[in-house]
Amino acid sequence: MAKKVSTTRIRKQLRACEPSLLPEKFVAAAVQLGANGRIHHSAIAVGSEYGKHIFGFNSARIETTSMEYSRMYYQKSFDNVPPHLSEAFYVHCNEAAKNCAPEYGYFYNGTYFKDGKLINAEECGPYRMTCVGFCLAILQGWHTDNGEFIIYEDWNENNSMLEIEAIVEIKKLKEDFPYMEEDELRDGMRRIRPAEYLSCAFVDEIPVTKALIEPIAKAVNEVAAEIAHEIKSVENN
Repeated sequence: MAKKVSTTRIRKQLRACEPSLLPEKFVAAAVQLGANGRIHHSAIAVGSEYGKHIFGFNSARIETTSMEYSRMYYQKSFDNVPPHLSEAFYVHCNEAAKNCAPEYGYFYNGTYFKDGKLINAEECGPYRMTCVGFCLAILQGWHTDNGEFIIYEDWNENNSMLEIEAIVEIKKLKEDFPYMEEDELRDGMRRIRPAEYLSCAFVDEIPVTKALIEPIAKAVNEVAAEIAHEIKSVENN
């Protein structure tokens, strides 16, 4: 069940990615906050015996970055990935970073990383994803033996994408995958936003549903705007 969805609780549990202020071991959802308060990028933060790192997909390649250089990232630990498994989770992320090269796009059909390989759950179609899609693929792969991490089908072309985003995406997909039916391609089109991804970390149970995290995402966006305003005020003084 979701914990109490208040901006106060979210603010208390959301922590800046400052290595010296964090525990030694953790696995967390991480998001990057813009100067305007918009959450515009997502990643996975891992603290382990290998150090503290950020794993993310920057639309061109999967990156592994030391948390020392993770300016403007904020994180919330996943309750369903205990700290004592952080070394194994680091290896899981690192294998994906070394071996996989997905393409960028508003498309996610349950693809997941397992043993360093990118596996398409539908056994066909594009290996396309956003930064959120990468994080979900990591988490889906980790949880695959215990069921899905998220009910991604709750998001679809109509309820998660702008019209122009859908037009551009289907055009690209049809060019790259002419052998696939348009309906099949559209079934995989969706955009799960960074604030929604971060909201998954405030949910105790899996699989996560859209209805469960929508109110959390609203509160998360409010907190992000507050943090950005506070940072700007400090910088101006």
